[in-house]
Amino acid sequence: MQQQQTKDGFGVRNSVNLAYAGLVALTRCVTPFLRDKIGAEANGLPGLLALVGLLIYIAHMHDDRMVTYLVAWFIGLAVQRIDSLVARARGMLIHSHYAGRPRLAMLVAPFVKNEGTAKLIVEPLICLFAAWLLADWSVAAAKLVTWAAAAIVIVEVIDRLIHQRREQAAIDARLEMDTLANGVRERLGY
Repeated sequence: MQQQQTKDGFGVRNSVNLAYAGLVALTRCVTPFLRDKIGAEANGLPGLLALVGLLIYIAHMHDDRMVTYLVAWFIGLAVQRIDSLVARARGMLIHSHYAGRPRLAMLVAPFVKNEGTAKLIVEPLICLFAAWLLADWSVAAAKLVTWAAAAIVIVEVIDRLIHQRREQAAIDARLEMDTLANGVRERLGY
């Protein structure tokens, strides 16, 4: 029955994954201005989805200033990519899907030492402030940056939950391995 349901419909898990991919793509519309030291694959599919989303958004909003935002975004991506290549050339190990270090947040709030806090609180506040500044120049850009601020929070919360589950899975695997090792020792008389 369950197999039949997944064959017939898209499924809850796939819907959640699709929503998450959309949120990550939305964050990629602003992270080139906020982060450095990204992973080699971090802007792969999310970057492509962000580009498609930006192009659709520009066509829908009919705001010529969004083209300027798009050009600035491309420049930000290029700078971000060069920075990451230089970091790797210097021997820095970066996870291939790492979304980047919150460089701007750490500069604006040097008292924040935790990367997670910078991404969860400081970056969204920076985005909201930037949206406020952008509102006079382009309402469309201000709306985009505001929605991206919300997406950053949601993605960070989800990433934290995923990380906690992975840590728990590693702990569980370690405990199971210890139990099995003890059983083997008892059977073999060690």
